[in-house]
Amino acid sequence: MSTMRLCVLTGTVAVLGLSTTGCASKGFVRSEMEGLRAEMAEEHRGLESQIDAVRDDVNDVTAMSAQAAQTADEARALALGDVDYREVERFRVYFDLDSASLDETDRSTLDQVAESMEQNPGYIVEVYGFADPSGSEDYNYALGARRAENVHRYLSAVTPGQLGRYHAVSFGETVPESEQSTIGTGAEMRQVLVTLVEPIPTAGESTAFNEILQGGEFYEYEGVQ
Repeated sequence: MSTMRLCVLTGTVAVLGLSTTGCASKGFVRSEMEGLRAEMAEEHRGLESQIDAVRDDVNDVTAMSAQAAQTADEARALALGDVDYREVERFRVYFDLDSASLDETDRSTLDQVAESMEQNPGYIVEVYGFADPSGSEDYNYALGARRAENVHRYLSAVTPGQLGRYHAVSFGETVPESEQSTIGTGAEMRQVLVTLVEPIPTAGESTAFNEILQGGEFYEYEGVQ
């Protein structure tokens, strides 16, 4: 902005100086003003492009957050197939500000998850990452993803061969309506929610479904062994 003002003032001095000597022409003045207008128009177009880029980024992040719940439902449907489910247990792992690192307390909690999985081979594990709203929406989404991934990685390490039982989703700072009364606010949002769900086959599928579980085929998905 200061450069533009300097150009305007310089142009004015030049015009005044030349007019006192009688040497300035209308064509020269017009040319100077047209050049200044062209420069201002170019800067304006550049600013509009930057604003459009920011607007696109905001729209992308908003859409990403809005799709998080749908992504969770789709992941659950992939894991459970065409059966109903019920939640049987839930665990919470909390994090420090701007951190995705697990501490000893977190690992102890996740060991309980692993123990429950071992005792109940039909359980599916849902890992949901969250973040408080202190950062940008895009950053919080990524932070929630890192937290969920670290929990997923730890659980996978202590339950080898069970990758097909997990799915992880980041909600960032967006809290699903169903969890708004349980997630909390502020520091309590810096968490990963781990839920264990149990497939409930329909009456006609019960026998076949149990056979699949016993045979281990339920845990095999494309790209995951």
